[in-house]
Order: sequence, then C-alpha cells, then structure tokens
Amino acid sequence: MLQNEEGSVLDCNDTALVLLGVTREEMSIRTADESQWSSVRQDGSPYPYEEQPARITLRTGVPGNEVIMGT
Repeated sequence: MLQNEEGSVLDCNDTALVLLGVTREEMSIRTADESQWSSVRQDGSPYPYEEQPARITLRTGVPGNEVIMGT
C-alpha cells in the first residue's frame, strides 16, 4: 500500500484488496486513520496508529520494510 502524508491510500496491489476485503474504489477513499482500520501486530496485540510503519516512515524518513501487521 502506498500512502501520502495524511494517510490517504494512493495505490495498492490486488493482493491487499483481497486480504482487506475491499474494492479499489473503497480503498481509494480510505485513510490509515485508526477509526477505519483495526490493525494488529503479528502476536495479535493492537498496533497503535502512531506506531505503525507508515507513520514512523513519515516522521523519520526511515522505510518500514518487512513489517508484519494485520487487520
């Protein structure tokens, strides 16, 4: 998934759509805001919005690669 600074989804691959159970149109109007997504860590614990890889990358400029998270 590719997001801008505000968390709006700019693009994603087809696998993301299938995994999240949304259409491309639905994805395009969503943001990463936690009220729309309920993200979890690999162990099932909550993944707070400000600790998610995209938010860290936007703050620090350091890419968040190979991070496992679910919804």
